[in-house]
Parts: sequence; C-alpha cells; structure tokens
Amino acid sequence: MIFILNLISGFKHSCIILQNFNHKALKNKMKQIALILEGECAKIFLEKLLHQYHSSNFYTIITLDASLIPHTYPNHFSFHHFDPTSTPRLQEVFVSQPDSLFLVHNDPKECKLIHSALRKIFPEIPLILHSTHTLEIDDPHLEEVSALSLASNKLLTHLPNIPTPIQDVGIGKGEIMEILVPSGSVYCYRTLGSISQKEWKIAGIYRDDEFLLSSYSLSIRPNDRILAIGNPKILNNVYRQITSSLGQFPIPFGKDLFLYLDEDLLDEVEILQDIDEALFLHKHLNNAQLMITILNPRRFDLLEHIKSIQNTSINVQIDYQSLSLSEILNLHRKKRIGLAILNHKLFSSMDVKKTLLEFSIPTFKTAKHKLQECSSSLILLEEDPHIASITLDIASQLNLDFEIYDFDVDGHYHTECFDTYKNLSQIFAKPIHLTQSQSKNPIIYLLELQKPILQFLPLDPAISNHTLSGIASTHLTYHSIHLDKNPQILIPMSYENH
Repeated sequence: MIFILNLISGFKHSCIILQNFNHKALKNKMKQIALILEGECAKIFLEKLLHQYHSSNFYTIITLDASLIPHTYPNHFSFHHFDPTSTPRLQEVFVSQPDSLFLVHNDPKECKLIHSALRKIFPEIPLILHSTHTLEIDDPHLEEVSALSLASNKLLTHLPNIPTPIQDVGIGKGEIMEILVPSGSVYCYRTLGSISQKEWKIAGIYRDDEFLLSSYSLSIRPNDRILAIGNPKILNNVYRQITSSLGQFPIPFGKDLFLYLDEDLLDEVEILQDIDEALFLHKHLNNAQLMITILNPRRFDLLEHIKSIQNTSINVQIDYQSLSLSEILNLHRKKRIGLAILNHKLFSSMDVKKTLLEFSIPTFKTAKHKLQECSSSLILLEEDPHIASITLDIASQLNLDFEIYDFDVDGHYHTECFDTYKNLSQIFAKPIHLTQSQSKNPIIYLLELQKPILQFLPLDPAISNHTLSGIASTHLTYHSIHLDKNPQILIPMSYENH
C-alpha cells in the first residue's frame, strides 16, 4: 500500500510540473486532461482524484474495465469504455487536443501499444506513464513514474546518516507545498518582500533546474515553482491565489461589496448617487452580492425606494440600533468585506479610518465626480509596488485606461517600481501611460486634472495621521485622501492571507 500512496504523491507532483498556463486559457476554458486507466493502482488513483484533486480541470477517462467507472461523478469528468489501443476510437473521443496525458496500466506490453496509438495522434503532448515495469521508451515528452523508485527512496529515509533525495517530506498534512506560478498569475514579477507571509513562508524558488533561496529582493517569474511552508489551510488559500485566473477582485479580501449610507450625514441626492456608484461596481466587478446598510434611517419614502432595488444579489439592511459605522464595520468584517463603499463624508471620521486600517478593508471612497464618468485610472508612483496587481485587476474589470504619475525633484524616478507595473500590465493586457515630472507636485497635478479619474491609493497608516502631523508629512497618501474631487480606491498592502 505504501508503494501506491507514494505513486499517488508522484502523480500529484507530476501534475504540478505539467501545468503550462496562459491567462487567456485560465479565463476562457478548463485544462483538458486525458487519463487511460487500468488496474488496482489506477483505481486508487482515480478514487483519490475524484474526491480531492479534480479542481478546475476537465477529465476524459478511458478504460477497458467497466468497474472503474463510478455510478456518480462530477460533471467535468467524462468516462469512455473501450480498448485504448485503438487509434480510431481515440480520435473519436478527442475532439480537441488535451493539455496532458496520463497512462496507468498493469500490462507493460499494453502500455507500449497505447503509447504508440497516442503518439500517432498527439506526438508532442506531455505524457505521464506508470506500469509494473520501466518501459524505457525513447520519447522526450514522456515521464515514467516508477513505484519501485519511489518506494526505495522512502525506505532510504529511514536509514541513519544517509543523505537521500527525499520525495515525500514532513508530516504529510499539506504543510509543505510546491506551487507552479502560471504565466497569468498576479504573483508574477512581484518580489518576495512585497508578499505578506503570515503563517506561511516562501523557502525558495525552483527556476531553470536551480534552487534559489528566498530573499527580500528575489522576484517571481512565470513558470517558477515556489516551495512554500506553513499552515496547511493558509497554503491552500495561497495556492488558489497564485493559480487563480485574472479578474478576481474583490477576492482575496472577500466576495461581497458593502455600501454604507448614513441619513444623518448625507442628503437624498448624495445617497442616490452613492447607490448608483455601488450598482455600477456590482455590475462590473467579480462579486457575489451587494450589501446595502442604512444608518440613522429618517425618510420612509427614501427607505422604500432603496428597498425596491433588492433582488437575489442585492440585500438592504436598516440599522435601528443607532450603532456607529465603526461598530457596524467591526460586525461585518466577519462576513469578509470584499470592498467597503463609503461617501467621503463618512470616510472623514478618524474612527472609521482606523477601523478600515485595522481590519485591512479595501475601500471605495465616492466623490464629486462619479465613477461612471471616469475613462482612466491613476496611481502616484512611490517606492513600493505592493498593490500593483490589484490596481491593474480593477482597471481591467472596469475597462479603464491605466496612468502612472512619477514625481521626483532630482529626476531619480522609481524605475524598479515602474518595471513591476510594466511587467504586470503585459499579463493583464492593459497598456500603461507614464507621466514623469520634476516640477509639478502630484497633489497639484491631481487638482489641475480636468477629466474625472479613478485614483488608486494604498491603505496604510498615513490615512490615520492627526491633522498637525499629517500637514508636515511628505506621504502622498495622506494628502491624497483629503481630496474629494475624484473617486478613490484604497487597497491594503498585505492581502495574501485574507
């Protein structure tokens, strides 16, 4: 049994190696995996696959053994019962070309015949093969998984003072994970120092047959394999974030948008405008529900109007307990706020700012200009590109141009930071318009802008500075958040563990 378990581990490892994503495939289709299965090992492998590892792939399974076909299975599994040595039958099944092939079979002679049939149709598709004996087939796109080799390596680990290449390490609960970084991942081109690693760590990166030890400045590239160690639950979340498709915001913060309205602070026109902003975001961002909370209700007719927009994806709640917005945010954070939508009058409260900062809640701050009027988005370039991937994600979903303003009186512009945005822009297929200046202060630049624009800001401690200390600050975020001309989105800088 230990041989079989080690074999399954070998298959999992091989599955990771063979993934070769691009961001269009991630968005438009599932990976097509073909498996030809026969025998006891194949049966255990299939059971494991059905219950744990089907993820977001589509599986075509071919077998001559009808007992391998379960009575019920997920809808992205397709089973076919015929002799896989038949090239014409294989061609009938594979209408489109699979991304990878798996062959698990007891009989080495049958394996060679099936391999020959597959190569007539798919000469270069990666093929993972396991049989009772090593076949030694001359095929550069073939990887043989040997149960004997896996078992011998496992036995060697129990001998004292013997250094061995260990394939299975740790306690086997998922605390050590190897993650392939697809070309469309938002982790591409980020430095390890820019990634929050609470309850998990990146020990190193496998690249071009080399192992690179983790360092603050080491950046992640497409097709790198990350060696991650930590809390298994956290690592599962990290895996999903690294391998997920583009256009995910408000994930990883949450799935829902939360609009907050206060009748004590806002008049009817402001409330209706903020609702329009929230509905626009709800329509264009990848969210599940829009939750509207009304504080200090006053006007019955207005409440009825707001309630009338409720449907299966829009929920309206009225607070009759006279709770403060900070208290409500504290209650709602357990629901995982994907994006808090606030009027600039509500955002001006120091308690609200501290609560948003403490719980790392992404925030959309409404302004005089409406988001629907914006055709561009903007970020003021500083040293840290922590929020680069999220800003480009949002700009892509909202179909906004992406502008960067880089200011430095000495002309020493933020080249490394800009390179991060430039590299990510290729992943998101979002061109960047760069403006550099040695003379015009960014705040003056924002004030003089004639067109409406969505500004991105980091959600950092600068937003909660006291007025006197803030005025003397050179931090762009502090001065930017006091501008109410254009809508703004504030993004927490460390978001991987949400």
